[in-house]
Amino acid sequence: MTTPSFTRRTAIVDAHAHLYDGGANRYGIFARKDPGFEAFVGDYSALPRTYLLDDYLRATSSRKVDGLIWHEFISEDPIKEVTWAQQLAAASEVPIALVGLVDFRDMSLSGYDPKRT
Repeated sequence: MTTPSFTRRTAIVDAHAHLYDGGANRYGIFARKDPGFEAFVGDYSALPRTYLLDDYLRATSSRKVDGLIWHEFISEDPIKEVTWAQQLAAASEVPIALVGLVDFRDMSLSGYDPKRT
């Protein structure tokens, strides 16, 4: 029986990554302690205020990242944040898809009209 070799880096597409820049976007979550967010993610006080693609690639250097799906990071201006992320994706050699903040309770986003049923 041969033992598999793990010397080569495993290729991945990360389906949920957060890249953010506190200098380019305002993140109120860093200005105050939010008990709901903390219950979800734990103590986030030590998180860096900026976490860019180079930071992510350093943290995942044991893997070959073939792509990632960026998710918004609860900025105070989600449109501005997605625009920033689009610029980041356009300049990246790593393919990046984007997922912005969507309020799924907002029926106007679905095209559903309850008056037509």
